Amino acid sequence: MEGNAFLFLWIGFLLLMSTALGTLFLWAIRAGQFSNQERARYLALDAAIPDLEPPTETAPQAKGKQTRPEEV
Repeated sequence: MEGNAFLFLWIGFLLLMSTALGTLFLWAIRAGQFSNQERARYLALDAAIPDLEPPTETAPQAKGKQTRPEEV
């Protein structure tokens, strides 16, 4: 009987997940998620991390490296 219970639970889970994935796919089609393939092709290349600080004129120093003050 344990084998049958496991089989029925597995089939029930499979049906539940298949229905959920099918519903999600139908929603995506109706909502137009796949409508602009040209834009989707380049989204990963256009993504960038926004700068939190404005860029400085000098290059940042490496960690652990200290600069000497300029002599006047």
